[in-house]
Amino acid sequence: MTRVQAVVLNGFMTKETLTTQTARHWENDNGQAVCSAHAGNYLTTAVEQYPKRKKHVTPLGTWYEMPADEVAHMTETYGGACETCVFGKGY
Repeated sequence: MTRVQAVVLNGFMTKETLTTQTARHWENDNGQAVCSAHAGNYLTTAVEQYPKRKKHVTPLGTWYEMPADEVAHMTETYGGACETCVFGKGY
């Protein structure tokens, strides 16, 4: 399995910090995309209980692990694959 390598710096993952730590990215049925650091408690707990699953159903929706090529494309296009990392900076 190929994963995008990222390091969390001040809680944000960007293409400038893509280096060492394995980061998984998730997308829900509504198209919201988050990284492991911003996944929230329900999704984080589901991933910890069943780490090999690529789909998790939580009370807040169904989450699917994003393929590495999609994460790479979003990182190149938007500066990151996580909406919180990209848009949570205030710009």
